[in-house]
Amino acid sequence: MNAQYVEQLYKKLMSSLANLNGEISNPVAKQSAMALKSKAIVVELRTHIIESGFDSIEEEIHFFKEIKPKFSALIYFHEKAYTIEFRMPHGTAEQKSMFLAREISKIDNFYFNNIEFSSYMKKGSTTNDSTYFVVGNGQLILGLGYDYLDFDPQFGSIHSSLAARFIGAQMALEYISKKLATIEGFGSPYIDNSTLDYDGTNTELIELAYALHKSGRIKSDIKEIVSVFETLFSTTIKDPYRTYHDFKSRKIDRTKFLTFLKKELNDALDRES
Repeated sequence: MNAQYVEQLYKKLMSSLANLNGEISNPVAKQSAMALKSKAIVVELRTHIIESGFDSIEEEIHFFKEIKPKFSALIYFHEKAYTIEFRMPHGTAEQKSMFLAREISKIDNFYFNNIEFSSYMKKGSTTNDSTYFVVGNGQLILGLGYDYLDFDPQFGSIHSSLAARFIGAQMALEYISKKLATIEGFGSPYIDNSTLDYDGTNTELIELAYALHKSGRIKSDIKEIVSVFETLFSTTIKDPYRTYHDFKSRKIDRTKFLTFLKKELNDALDRES
């Protein structure tokens, strides 16, 4: 593998996508063109790798674990963004936000169904790399939805494609969050003088908001609870859906702020008894 050629190819791809983003105003046409350009560059990458091969197993693992997923993720992301723009309802803000919430749920389900491999990648584990990222060694994974994968038995493994989809799904979540912000007002810089002096993080506020929402203690949509928190605590809360998704990936304590609150209150009750 010629590492310099691959690096230049990636720069070429990113430059082409930036040009398309500036040249095309229609969002459907833009995402379609960017998906096609991503596919074309991946074809060039495939040709190079098949012709040049690898100097070692370590180089092959590095390519299919770290390099190829960066390319392939862009195909998944722009195809996903194209689908979102093409199918976006032309109705009310509520209809649009419900549609986007369903798209987020699809991504959440994908992560949930593949949580072990997601954890493997996030932790930077290497113990199974020779199985996951060497051509011909990957194990079949059920339930992935292969229409979204770019799996090619001569140019990767199932896990390399899965790693690419993790990256692309994260990009899709960010894309959806930005669209929700324009529809629902998430992240609006509304500041009111009559606020409480809050000394925690916005992630903790999101955890509290979802606890109140999911428990049914507050009979409001999560966006309304978040909006009230923004006003009450004089803050701007960005990407609550994405943050909630991140909670699901926590291995030790997925509700660590609620655990902290419970401990602090119990300690106070013990001291004051």
